[in-house]
Amino acid sequence: MTVKTSVYLDDRDKAALARLAQSSGTSEAELLRRGVRLVLEQAAAPRPHLALGASTDGRSAADSDDLLALHGFGE
Repeated sequence: MTVKTSVYLDDRDKAALARLAQSSGTSEAELLRRGVRLVLEQAAAPRPHLALGASTDGRSAADSDDLLALHGFGE
């Protein structure tokens, strides 16, 4: 089932949408539906979680005392 809705676009976006629809042979409505799907997919996709201070060499926080001593910290 398809439901009608209204979207307000500024003149610049409307003109760009019309040009893209014309050049791609696709309707403006189809381009808008694709855009909505993209936004919904991005919102549903899990975001990666990165640890603060992520190691680039495979070492972990458990190695921090050894690493600090290696570089002369505390001497």
